[in-house]
Amino acid sequence: MIFNFFDGINGLHLRLFLDYFLVLVFSYLAGRAYGISRIASSIIGMAYLSSFHIIYISNPILANTIFLSPFLLLVFRKALHVGMVKRFLWIAFGGIGFGWALLSGNAQITVYILSLFTLFAALYFLLIWEGKKNLRGAAVFAVIIASIVIIGVLVGLPQILASAKHTPLTARSGGLPYEITAGRNIGPWDFILFLFPNYLYFPYLSEGRYAMYIGAFMFFMALAALAFAASRLKLFFRGNLSSEEIDKLKLVTIFACVSIFALIDSFWKSPISYVLKHLPVFKFFRYIDRWMFVGTFYW
Repeated sequence: MIFNFFDGINGLHLRLFLDYFLVLVFSYLAGRAYGISRIASSIIGMAYLSSFHIIYISNPILANTIFLSPFLLLVFRKALHVGMVKRFLWIAFGGIGFGWALLSGNAQITVYILSLFTLFAALYFLLIWEGKKNLRGAAVFAVIIASIVIIGVLVGLPQILASAKHTPLTARSGGLPYEITAGRNIGPWDFILFLFPNYLYFPYLSEGRYAMYIGAFMFFMALAALAFAASRLKLFFRGNLSSEEIDKLKLVTIFACVSIFALIDSFWKSPISYVLKHLPVFKFFRYIDRWMFVGTFYW
């Protein structure tokens, strides 16, 4: 529809602006849903977008996918704290968004986003969920996530069926060797990319893997959050924290765990990435550093 009314360059710009707008909106709404202040919530989307290299952020397929992380967190939070009718509407909304990412986004990034979101949901149930932590409570969480996935798969069937039809004709029909999938990965010296603009290159130290870049602002904010958690941990065990402070501490812990998981999964010969690369679906994907591309939002 866009390119029926605009030429190539203007249509592309409008298309990307819509993607960026979705990121900003859902990042703000997700931040507010989890109790973050208005000012802090308004920064999330801007910092998130600025964390990507231009070769990624200007790619419509990738740009169309990055809204999914804040979107799923928003839907998940809303679906937990409403009645049955509104819960179904939020789940349907989440499934449509997931399906949209499958239709016109990057499949690998979409699957990785769903994986990290599922990890977040599991930790949320274990650490924060105010309801009863029993089989019934776990079933509610499982139903929410499973329903979003099922609806999303149904919406994305045109793309999924086409891919399934042609996959046997490609080199990925039997999966990809781990050496190929780990051809781009995170190394110890790549941590320098946390601290500098993403257009800088450091020969002999880092190969400049852009998916690693999250920028100085987000990196130091993440360190500040961890420092906050560490400073309160002793008070937590002593029982000197209010319930609100405890919830903040647990939320920071969850985001830190998901971020660290994404980072470890991006490392060469990481046990986690090795196992995942031998599982169905995951075995067809290249480049394990894309876990860090997805994990950037949680940083």
